[in-house]
Amino acid sequence: MAINENQSKNNTRRIYIRSQRRWQEVPEEIYQEHTRFHDTYRHRMQDRGLCCCPRNKWWVCDADCLTCEYRNADVIASLDSPIGEEDDDLILMDTIADDSVAVSELAADRIVLEQLFKRLADLMPEAADIGKLRMQGLSDEAIAKSIGIPRTTFLSRIKAAKKQLEKEYPDFF
Repeated sequence: MAINENQSKNNTRRIYIRSQRRWQEVPEEIYQEHTRFHDTYRHRMQDRGLCCCPRNKWWVCDADCLTCEYRNADVIASLDSPIGEEDDDLILMDTIADDSVAVSELAADRIVLEQLFKRLADLMPEAADIGKLRMQGLSDEAIAKSIGIPRTTFLSRIKAAKKQLEKEYPDFF
């Protein structure tokens, strides 16, 4: 039986490391994993039209199509590349949908939020302290004790403030 060009006599295989321009001996299982990954990747890129590597150069493949001499550079487009007619100023980036929130919406939401906090402070002056204590992970009973009121009074004030804010700001509740 003839020995494959990538197989040595002691049951190890060789892979080519393109970045170092040298051969490396590896165990059979590493060789199989390396080959499987690179073949799959190369085939995927060939299906997309990005790779035009000839069969006799597959051993050179390191799954880095952007730096490979066999890549199909005509397919890769920049987001700044013009599209359409030559006199048209439309670029590929202009066709990507912008899902970000408009600055005007953020400013409006911030104003409404400030009004909401001000109204909450009017309804319940200790609301800021309660929020800080809640962020520390304290229970309702510990918060009520900290601000000096019974737990039931604390809960009824929160319920009443929430009910009033729901009425005044229905979009937020």
